[in-house]
Amino acid sequence: MAGRQASVGVLSFLAGALLCLVSCTTATYRVTSRPLPPDLDAYLAAQEAKIVGLIPADARRVLWAGAAGQSTPLSIVFLHGYQATPHDYDGVVDALGHALHANIYFARLSGYGVTTEAVADVTLSDWLNDAWEAMDIGRQIGDRVIVVGSSMGGDLALWLGSRHPPDLEGLVLLSCAVWAKDPRAGMLLWPWPLPQLITRLVVGKYNILSYDAVRYPGGDPALYARYYPARYRSESTIKLLRVMQLTRTLQLESIATPSVWLYSERDEAVDIATLKGCYQRVGSDPKRLVSVPDAPGHMLAGDVFSPSTSSEVVADIMAFLADAHVSALP
Repeated sequence: MAGRQASVGVLSFLAGALLCLVSCTTATYRVTSRPLPPDLDAYLAAQEAKIVGLIPADARRVLWAGAAGQSTPLSIVFLHGYQATPHDYDGVVDALGHALHANIYFARLSGYGVTTEAVADVTLSDWLNDAWEAMDIGRQIGDRVIVVGSSMGGDLALWLGSRHPPDLEGLVLLSCAVWAKDPRAGMLLWPWPLPQLITRLVVGKYNILSYDAVRYPGGDPALYARYYPARYRSESTIKLLRVMQLTRTLQLESIATPSVWLYSERDEAVDIATLKGCYQRVGSDPKRLVSVPDAPGHMLAGDVFSPSTSSEVVADIMAFLADAHVSALP
């Protein structure tokens, strides 16, 4: 009996080691440039019209600082996060655009902002191509680009920074999802079909979305109901971990773009110790790590979740950009 138990233990150890090795392999992806026409408004409207089940308010769009089609010295690209929408930081991103007199592109990542199950078919390459196109749009609507990334959008922003685009002027990372707070998250990087089985057994077929009034008592449930679908396929969580896995392979030390990292110690989703470790590694010059003490959780501010902290977050970002000499002036 003892020998059998020992054999089972050895087999379990070997299986675990194999799973770890497989899960730690470098994520693969392919990125291709998408040609953009001069009329971005018409282009985005035509592309979004093809999306089945799109929530109209979540469509990709440009918020022009002046006349439509007129470029500005600075532009802002906003990349939302996991199971999120382009409206996550309304009240923050638009305030930054106003202060900097910058055009803003609000991206919508593939599979999100829809009432269908499209996210089940989304790949890592899809989201990276979304981010790369967002950067292309940013440089078309502005001479220099600031990328604002929320949660998983922060990972995509870091990936853009690792590719060293010369016109990337700054990175603003809001609760950057470099790793999950749940210690079991790594299981979702195990080989197929284990992650799928785990999500189905633990979560079910769907992640059900609802407004968390306990954590975000000062937010607006009506806005949440307008912008967010009722559910997403649980495979979406596996795809989030693939993005995090990619972030762990980036040479953060090579990123020279100025970056400001804002976070909350109350964050219920991101491992803050890992976030601080990544901040220490990033080669940004200058860089700043900013705790938002009044933020209620992972979502630091914005009209939907915490409008009371929006002005504080905007002030922190603007102070950093001023110190980094990022302004609309040449």
